[in-house]
Amino acid sequence: MDRRDLPSGAHCAIGRAADRIRLIAAAEIYPAREPGIAVRFVPVHDGVRLRVLEAGLREGRPIVLLHGWGASVYSYRAAIPPLAAAGFRVIAAELPGHGLSDKPPELEQYTREAMIAAANALLDALDVRDAVVVGVSMGGAIAAGLAIEH
Repeated sequence: MDRRDLPSGAHCAIGRAADRIRLIAAAEIYPAREPGIAVRFVPVHDGVRLRVLEAGLREGRPIVLLHGWGASVYSYRAAIPPLAAAGFRVIAAELPGHGLSDKPPELEQYTREAMIAAANALLDALDVRDAVVVGVSMGGAIAAGLAIEH
């Protein structure tokens, strides 16, 4: 390895505030400045709050978007506006331990069953009785679990 393998200024970056990565404030994280998308925190169970994005018509058919492991609602940034424009009530939730949702310390909160329970509790809290549920990766397993239970 030689200096061509290192980023420019890496040898002197320590201690230089200008070279440090700035932390992003919660107000700057997606969907910041995106018109028509509301953000709120919804308590689901055991004091856990999920960060939820909502867009579209309140009376529209609900479509719930569940991201995969290690992801967030940012995964759906290209889908939310067109779904809302098509008349859906779009609900995108950051699952426990992800994004800006609460991060419970108990490992059992991160099982598939616990994630399904959190999604069920979210639907109850939002008074959603019938919805299209879309999931990617782990979100797909949660969506399948919801379908089996209902």
